[in-house]
Amino acid sequence: ELIAYDPVEQERVWEIPQPSHYNGGLLSTSSGLLMQGDAEGMFRIRDAITGEVLWDRTLDNNSTDPVVCNDVFIDNNDQIYVVGNVGDKGYIVKYTAEGNIIWQKETEQDIEYYQVKSDGETEQTVVLSVEDFGPFALNDADIFLSKYSKNGDLVFRRRISKGGDNLGAACLDADPSFYYIMFTCPATHTHSHVR
Repeated sequence: ELIAYDPVEQERVWEIPQPSHYNGGLLSTSSGLLMQGDAEGMFRIRDAITGEVLWDRTLDNNSTDPVVCNDVFIDNNDQIYVVGNVGDKGYIVKYTAEGNIIWQKETEQDIEYYQVKSDGETEQTVVLSVEDFGPFALNDADIFLSKYSKNGDLVFRRRISKGGDNLGAACLDADPSFYYIMFTCPATHTHSHVR
């Protein structure tokens, strides 16, 4: 079940049965949206207060693994960018505000997407990702920055850190001319950044 729980009143607000016990997790936004991927390849956006499905779409994937949503970004044109992973591959989907797919891309094996930003003006999109080496990937994986054009073409994918850096403490931001990434190097306990 998917359950919304009020910690102050200590009661369930709403609950929704799920098709499988193995689902892809949840991501909520400050604007009251709840993003959900499930084991059947469905991606849903719900109203976080009521649980009502605002729209849902099936992701085109050939995997039996659940769809995991890791980050969502809404640009100033109300276009929605969703990144995550299905099995050991990352995905990015760009939607209109109405939920229509503008484009969808999948990475090669072992590259998982974790954060997304778009500048909103040129609609250039950047994604922070890791090369997945198993259960400890966030602590010892290579970190990549990928850039997509307005129409979804991969412009570049660059390794910005070679192992050892902690993506779990990373942060990504973008504007039309720069990408800002900050993460902590556990070996030296220093902060690194890329522009």
